[in-house]
Order: sequence, then structure tokens, then C-alpha cells
Amino acid sequence: MNANHMNDIRKYLKYSILNNCNFVGHERERNQIFDLIQRTIRCGESNSALLIGPRGSGKTTLVNDVLTGFHKNKSFVSDAILVKLHGLIHTDDRLALKSATSQMNLDNAVDGKVFGSFAENLAFLLACLRTGEKHTSKSVVIILEEFDLFCAHHNQTLLYNLFDISQSAQAPICILGITCRLDVIELLEKRVKSRFSHRQFFLFPCEEDSKESPLDHTIKRIECYLSLPENSRLKINGAVRKQWNTILKALLEDKKFRSTIQRLVDVDLNERTLRNILVCFFDQL
Repeated sequence: MNANHMNDIRKYLKYSILNNCNFVGHERERNQIFDLIQRTIRCGESNSALLIGPRGSGKTTLVNDVLTGFHKNKSFVSDAILVKLHGLIHTDDRLALKSATSQMNLDNAVDGKVFGSFAENLAFLLACLRTGEKHTSKSVVIILEEFDLFCAHHNQTLLYNLFDISQSAQAPICILGITCRLDVIELLEKRVKSRFSHRQFFLFPCEEDSKESPLDHTIKRIECYLSLPENSRLKINGAVRKQWNTILKALLEDKKFRSTIQRLVDVDLNERTLRNILVCFFDQL
């Protein structure tokens, strides 16, 4: 393994760490979210749910992993539209609706039209997605990051209309909110709360019912980030790849290394911190 190989491996792994969407663990929650979105796309159901967990627990990574699986399916691309909104970016309903319109590729359809209300505007967007037969429509999957910040919008108009649509079956729509606030339901107005399905998924790192220890889970994550799979886009020969993976396996089994990781886990080694540590490590190679 020469210097050129090391440079190539360093570049590949840093990119992999920073852009990794593979989620390890929490199979139950992952399958539940997968089924929720799948029922909207295949069966035309309308659903709403919240994914709740502390910061750094992997909520967004889990959702992105599920969505990556759907994007590999051609039917998802043709039959569904994905809309992502973020509470820190879309600070009011006007910005959120403008971004949703753009992500739905309906800017031209809305251009020049005057709507009497927010609900009328949103209903028009969904009507534009109808295709062919009268009762067929493209499914819409809406991801609301930092969901609790949307609760601070004036009158919670956006949330009210989205949940109202999901209850009235105007169009197949799946609304998934992501938040770290355990009391997020209490932030909803009464009229909004009445239209929410109250379906909640909780994501806590290394729950008690998990079969593996926090240390084993972290070691598995490190292996996922640092191993070189055969189907990777990295152009190196098989002998170098095998040599790297052998060295990595020996490192992960080393008692001193595991003891160091255990100390980090005891402090609080969440997903974001782990990535930062690994990136800093490669910067010093």
C-alpha cells in the first residue's frame, strides 16, 4: 500500500463519512417508517407521523436511508413527489409553500394566479398533480425537519392544512415530522392536534431492548464508515482493498482501541460526534 493508495482511500472515506446515508440499527423503527411511506405510494393512503429523538440519534439519517431505498425504485420517481422543508430555513408559511411549489415543479402552474387563502393555494397544488383518471393522483411525501419550529408559525396554518388534507383524503399524502422535542404534541393548537394521527416513532440511541451494547453498536458504525466494499466507486485493486479491511478489522478488535471508544461512549458519542472524530482522524493522516 503506497502513498497514492492512501491518498485515494483518504479522499474516498472522508466523502463516505460526510455523505453516508446508511443507517445501522433500529430496524423496527426503520421498517415502520418504510411501511408508512410505502402505503402512501402503493395504496394511495394518507398518513401523518412524527419521528422523535434526541439530537444526534440518527433521525435524519434513518429517513434519508429509507428514501434512498425508494429512489432506487422507478415507480417512486414516476408516481411520487418528495418535498423537504426545514424549520430553520422556512421560517414562515409563505416561504414553506414557495419551496414546496418549486420542489413539485409547479412554478409555471402557479405563476400569475391569485389565491384567496393558504388552503386554496395548497389545494390547487395538489390538484395539479392529478393525472389521467379523475381519482388518480401522484403521491406526495413531505418531510418536515425541525417540526417543532413549524409549530411557531402564525396560527399553524401550514400544519393545519397539511393534516387536514391527510384526514380528508383529498390526495395521497404522507407527512413525516422530525423533531427532538418530546413535548411536541403539546405545541400543537387544538384544531391542528385533532387532525393529526398521533402516530409517533421514538428513536433513542442504544435502547435497553437492543441486543447489542452501546460499544458494539459504535464499533459497527465505525466499521461501516471505514471499510472498503467491493462495489465502491474507489478504483484500487482488490489486494489493497483486502489489506485495508484486514488492518481495520484488527484495529476494531484491539483492546486498547475498544477501551478508548468505550470512554467516548460513556461521555456521549452520538452519530454527529462520531463522524466529526473520524474526519479529524483522516485530516491528520
